Amino acid sequence: MIIRKTVPDGGYYRAGETPDAFKWRENFTELETGDSGYIDSKGALHLLARSSSFVNIGGTKVNALDIERVLRSFGLFRDVLVFGLKDAYLGEKLAAALVVDESSKIDADEVRRLCGEKLPAIKVPRDVYFLRTPFPRTAAGKVRFDKVLEMAGIRAGQDGV
Repeated sequence: MIIRKTVPDGGYYRAGETPDAFKWRENFTELETGDSGYIDSKGALHLLARSSSFVNIGGTKVNALDIERVLRSFGLFRDVLVFGLKDAYLGEKLAAALVVDESSKIDADEVRRLCGEKLPAIKVPRDVYFLRTPFPRTAAGKVRFDKVLEMAGIRAGQDGV
């Protein structure tokens, strides 16, 4: 989503430098919000997802939240996080971190098989990480992505996050 307004914008409050998200045009300012959504026939704005939840697989944008919903629908995982990892051929690939019970016997092949029954092949996670402890969260309840990567043994920057 892009917000366009005719009043010049100085940037974010107390942010110092103005981020690249602000684009000055001749008669207006544009701000790239990082969100995706649509306006319905009645003019109401519907927010769908953060752009950061999209994974670019060979030029196809895949919403990780869609895959998370499918994984949750199986009722096999205490928590789910789907994200992109760098891929030498496609640019990015899907990965899933799944919190399972100690007694769980599910493996990555079974996760891919289940996903393949409900999703097109491009939306099936290629890498699957099983975790036994809950995802760390912020005070606001958001998943600490950096900590989940650490728990899964994924090294940011080196393993392609």
